[in-house]
Amino acid sequence: MSFEYEVDYTDSQGLDKLANQCIKLSLDFKQAREIVAESRFKIDIALAKMYRDHPDKRKMAKDKAVLFLLFDDKSIQEAYYNEIKYEQEYKGLEMVIQAIDGKIGLARSLIKNTPQG
Repeated sequence: MSFEYEVDYTDSQGLDKLANQCIKLSLDFKQAREIVAESRFKIDIALAKMYRDHPDKRKMAKDKAVLFLLFDDKSIQEAYYNEIKYEQEYKGLEMVIQAIDGKIGLARSLIKNTPQG
């Protein structure tokens, strides 16, 4: 999504459009966070099963154990990929949302403090 909007501090419709774009990005952010949480949960369940079934692996660090699981299990590979991909997506979206929110805040402030008449 591209944001080429130049702020016209008297254009309430333009600011409303920008705010609506920010809301859409916030929903995308929420969805990405949910995918990351589901992926982490799936990986943690697989780790718990592995630790239960292989007592000799219980001393293995979590990061190393995840790599061990990735070797054979396609669903864990997908969950791991989704965790990395969507974590980066939501972090990027967070930065964009903050930037848009700052731009909207500046516009509000300038509108509020601009003399009328």
